[in-house]
Amino acid sequence: MASLNKQALLRYKIIDKLIRQKNYPTMQDIIELCEEQIGKRFSKETIQKDIEAMKNDLSLGYEAPIRYNRLYKGYEYTDEDFSINTTNLNDIEKEQLKSASEILLQFKESKLGESIKLCDLSQKLKILVNSPELLYQNKIIDFENSNFSKYEELQKLYQAMKNKNTVNLVYYCHQENDIRAYTVFPLLLKEYRNNWYLFVENKFNKPQALNLNYIFDVLELDTKASPSDAVDYNSYLKHSIGVQINSDYLEELEILFKANVANDIKSNPLHDSQQILEEHENGDLLIRYNVYITDELISEILRFGSNAFVVKNDLVQELIFDEIFASFEEYRKVIKH
Repeated sequence: MASLNKQALLRYKIIDKLIRQKNYPTMQDIIELCEEQIGKRFSKETIQKDIEAMKNDLSLGYEAPIRYNRLYKGYEYTDEDFSINTTNLNDIEKEQLKSASEILLQFKESKLGESIKLCDLSQKLKILVNSPELLYQNKIIDFENSNFSKYEELQKLYQAMKNKNTVNLVYYCHQENDIRAYTVFPLLLKEYRNNWYLFVENKFNKPQALNLNYIFDVLELDTKASPSDAVDYNSYLKHSIGVQINSDYLEELEILFKANVANDIKSNPLHDSQQILEEHENGDLLIRYNVYITDELISEILRFGSNAFVVKNDLVQELIFDEIFASFEEYRKVIKH
């Protein structure tokens, strides 16, 4: 196996450039140009190992068709169009890449899509595959990572939605500790906090979110289906925080945020419907929201602790009180032991 380092990668690029010029470079030609451009002496053995690695080291992903032409006494590519800057893909990889590009383009309306040219990005995916240069870039952006491993199920569901087909799936209901088989029409895939959820209609024609971590054995059927007119998924998406929706109608609620979190809530609104009703002299904020009540909304309010108080909405007040009381009782049990 070749030692992947910046200097070796530079030599690979130089060798590739010389061979693509179709001048049948000799070993001495390659050595001299490497020494000239890198500023260091190299032996014949080093360059021979480089050529062997470009041909046979699978970790590089090149599989370069290099051979020595005895007639012209130099090196050539048996495939004239080959370059280490492109990646040869089989039919399966091409199809997977096509799907990845299509999924990327779903982000075109998002802030991500506004900041980068996704069409260009999808074309560049092929170049980035198996690119060893990526191993040596210093990390300057730290993204959130998750242990999500349901990419195969995600792709199957995406294809079924694209084809407007129903699917069979097995789902483990965590709350009820029960495994069930479903035939559903997949309507929407939504990511929330590093988890993916599949939205389907339940038997009451209400949206239900299934966590992909608990979905198994996805099988696309040829049966076509369409969502019920009773469910307005666009409304649910626009007016909800998270995925576990507990209310049938939009709810209006007002929250008083204390001064020490006011700047945070101004710069990072809980929801797009956020409307500042009052800004008190002491810095407190009274804010109105129009949302569906979800488990995640309650959690968002609770994370502010004593810095946020729901002053209008009986249902939310009751849910928050129940959660606080349950936590208090659990603390008492633990402390007693």
